Amino acid sequence: MPLLGETLAQARAKRRLSQSQVCELVGISKSHLSRIESGKVLPSFAALERLCNVLELSERKRRELERELEELQARATVVRLATVVAEMERNRAEADTLAARLTAVEQTLEELVEKVRAMKPRARPRQRAIR
Repeated sequence: MPLLGETLAQARAKRRLSQSQVCELVGISKSHLSRIESGKVLPSFAALERLCNVLELSERKRRELERELEELQARATVVRLATVVAEMERNRAEADTLAARLTAVEQTLEELVEKVRAMKPRARPRQRAIR
């Protein structure tokens, strides 16, 4: 399957348009178009539609690019979800560790309280009255 960015770059070159010219017609920045063509970012569907219009792509090619964009967005969503799940699992493991530590601290505190209660009060030395 051809890469969306490469296809757009080839179509732009075929039309002998510079990135600056395309950007002006489409309404996106040159750096954004460069990142789209290099595959670093995905265009929105609206931007893809404007690019297809400016580059005068056939209806068949437009549908191919839209399907490819849908697939790439779905894959990116899966990757983001996997990242979120992994982070949640790390947080859960950390929470479990902290809960175990808290339980140990509570147990130690209860033992100390019992020891203090079991201690006999010591007699305080009497203070002499100063005359």
